[in-house]
Amino acid sequence: MFSICIPTYNTNCTRLLQIIEEQLTTTSQEIEVIVLDDGSSASIANTNKNECNRLGFNFIQNKINTGRIQTRMRLANESTHPWILFLDADMIPVRSDFIQIYYNNISEANY
Repeated sequence: MFSICIPTYNTNCTRLLQIIEEQLTTTSQEIEVIVLDDGSSASIANTNKNECNRLGFNFIQNKINTGRIQTRMRLANESTHPWILFLDADMIPVRSDFIQIYYNNISEANY
C-alpha cells in the first residue's frame, strides 16, 4: 500500500528501524521500507545495512554523497507503492500507532 523511505547520511538509524519493525507487526498492510545511505562512513553504512538485512528491509547505498534531492528522488523511483512516507533517519515516532495512523489517513483519501 505504501513505502517508507528513509534517506540517511552518517546517521545510525537502528532505533528508528526497530520501532518501524515493531509497528509493522501490528498491521497486515503491504508496506515496504527502503533505506538509502548517501555516502556515509563505512562503519555507519554497515550498521544500517546489517540492521536492514536483519529486519528484511531494503538497503541501497550510494558510493558518494549525491545530496538530499537526488537521494529522495532515487528513493521515490525505487519504491513500488503509490504512496510514500519519507522519514528522517534521526526521527523517532512518539506514538506506537504512528504507521497505522498514516495508513488510515491515506486509505480514507480519494485522490
